[in-house]
Amino acid sequence: MVLVLGVIGLLGLVLWLYCLFDVLTTPREDVHTLSKLAWIAVVVLFLDFGAIAWLLFGRPRGETGVVRKPNLAHPSHPSSTNQLGGTRGSGSASDRPPLGPDDDPEFLRRLDRRREDDDGG
Repeated sequence: MVLVLGVIGLLGLVLWLYCLFDVLTTPREDVHTLSKLAWIAVVVLFLDFGAIAWLLFGRPRGETGVVRKPNLAHPSHPSSTNQLGGTRGSGSASDRPPLGPDDDPEFLRRLDRRREDDDGG
C-alpha cells in the first residue's frame, strides 16, 4: 500500500513539475483564460489540481487542438538567423552551416587526415 501511494505521489510530483515548467516557458501572449502570473499562482498553490487545470484550460492550443510548436525555420522566429546573417529556412542545405562537427565534411576530412598521420608516424 505504501508503495502504491509512493508511486501515485511521485507521478503527481512529476505532473506538477512538468506543468510548472510549461507555464513558466509558455510565452505570455499564448496563455489562455488567465494571465501568466495567475496561472503560475494556480499551479503553485493548488498543486495537482492546478496542474490539471493548466493542461485543460490555460495551455496554448493550435486550431486542431494540438499544442503548437515554434517554427524555428520561419524568418520571424528570433532564433532563425544563423551566425552568417542568413536565415535557417533560406537556400539549400549546402548554404547553411553544419549543425555539429559530425555534419561538417571539412571537419571529417581533417579528422581522417589526423588519424592517418597518427597511424603512419
